[in-house]
Amino acid sequence: MSFLNSKFSHIYIEKGIENARLTHQIINRLPKANVIFIKHHKDVFCRSGQDFSLQKKSQKIILAEKKSNFLYKGSEFCPNYGEKEFYYTTPVLNCIYNCEYCFLQGMCASGNIVIFVNQEDFFKEIKTEIHDKKIYLAISYETDLLAIEWLTGIVSKWLDFATENPDITIEIRTKSPFTEPFSYMLNPLKNIIISWTISPDFIINNYEKDTPPLHTRIKAISKLIAKGWNVRICIDPIIYVENWQTHYKDCIETVFNTINQGKIHDVTLGVFRMSKETLKNARKKNPQSHILGYPFLLENSSYTYPGSLRQTLLEFVYNETQKFIEKEKIFV
Repeated sequence: MSFLNSKFSHIYIEKGIENARLTHQIINRLPKANVIFIKHHKDVFCRSGQDFSLQKKSQKIILAEKKSNFLYKGSEFCPNYGEKEFYYTTPVLNCIYNCEYCFLQGMCASGNIVIFVNQEDFFKEIKTEIHDKKIYLAISYETDLLAIEWLTGIVSKWLDFATENPDITIEIRTKSPFTEPFSYMLNPLKNIIISWTISPDFIINNYEKDTPPLHTRIKAISKLIAKGWNVRICIDPIIYVENWQTHYKDCIETVFNTINQGKIHDVTLGVFRMSKETLKNARKKNPQSHILGYPFLLENSSYTYPGSLRQTLLEFVYNETQKFIEKEKIFV
């Protein structure tokens, strides 16, 4: 018997945003949730002494107003696909999923989720900051927006923003099979890239807690490819486990023998990497983790697999992928 509250049993709301449209929407979609008013989201989200892992089992929602820092320069830990003007933004902080290798556990003090209800301010400030430049913008770097789209509708708002701003290419990274926001559009948007993270079933079952199985991700990918959307396949991070060659070979063959290979936008590959301080915090929160406990090599303030192993992992997955996708479309 579990003594934990159910997921989203409580909603914390900053005073002053109780009348926001998105606030009302979320409350209406979670009618049984207890509502608690707070002064500032950081009083709950950033307080010390929290148990990230335990909170992940019984997540709460924190509704807040974003007042500054709407646009960040792209992180060195994210591939930029050759884009010079690479940025990311944070409509939501933290993720509904609980992947063992995720950097969020080392970055966030809380396992709860912060949703910024003033999305229109994001659009306004981003347009002001970029000054009509062509930019590449990742919007789900610190969350999985599609996984909570049923609750927030935020992805749909960004699709409308992309329609009005064709010079902004928006990447939506996800593990979710939820595709409804794209189905509602009359035509696919050329400046939208949906990036699906795929992993072998072994990795999903053991290290990507609560995420959808591989076959449902493949089904969603195939659906949107058929409709003409730009779909990116992300085999990232590649995780070193026992029999990893077999796991990744089977995964790659399953994916590319099922989907329409010729219509894939591109593929990105990457191995596990995490900043020094983030890994230190993640290990404290999850000391039993086999993945986090690996004796990584410190290179330029970040931890990753030693050079020879890293090269072996990338070369193997690259060579297997190249059997299906031309090398010009594979980013490492």
